[in-house]
Amino acid sequence: MPFSSRKLFALLPPIVLIHGIGNSAEIWSSLVLRLSREYLVYAPDLPGFGKTPPAPEGFNIATHVLYLKRFLDSLGYPQVTLVGNSLGGWIATRFAIANPERVNHLYLLNSAGLRREQMNSPYAVDRAAAQLSANHMLGYPRPLPGFILDAIVRVSQMPAYTNFVKGYDIQEELDSVLSQVQTPTTIIWGEQDKIFPITCAYDLHMGIANSELVLLPDVGHLPQLQASAKVAEIISKDHSLWL
Repeated sequence: MPFSSRKLFALLPPIVLIHGIGNSAEIWSSLVLRLSREYLVYAPDLPGFGKTPPAPEGFNIATHVLYLKRFLDSLGYPQVTLVGNSLGGWIATRFAIANPERVNHLYLLNSAGLRREQMNSPYAVDRAAAQLSANHMLGYPRPLPGFILDAIVRVSQMPAYTNFVKGYDIQEELDSVLSQVQTPTTIIWGEQDKIFPITCAYDLHMGIANSELVLLPDVGHLPQLQASAKVAEIISKDHSLWL
């Protein structure tokens, strides 16, 4: 499978950024610019999003984990740092459980993967629903122009989006396997996220032994976009221990 990724070269071991559903590597642009001053950074497009074609195996979590493994195999590094937002956090956690020797640190930014009934994400079937979905993601009401709302509707109709939602498998949720995470983990959570309540952050923190929880006030579902400087600071603080 061909890979589409953004990579910027620096001096220390690589950081791999995994985006959420309906997004692409572009969602990491601000964070990439900050981290790439010191680190080697990769931001792949998940199958069916951005410039990466759909995976023939399907659209479930197992397929995305397999894709991530193939991508990391193609890079050739024995270990990486994984940073995942939303669906990307779910994928990164599953990968770290299956391949603990390959992940030296895990960063979960408003991660998905816990009990689905906690999720509050309106399906963007029209502009009104798209505006509500954007409000939930940002954590506050912000009227968006029509062309952006239309783009949100188009994304929600993409096969990679709709097929993942239709094929949701409760057996792939993280609740029962968090105790298996051996990787040092930092949970970064925007407190104003209206998609995943803050209880999810505490559940992750309690479920992953020795994890660190950092709460960001006035930030919604996308800390890498809404608070990129703070997220970069947190990651850089940990990476400075390598030197």
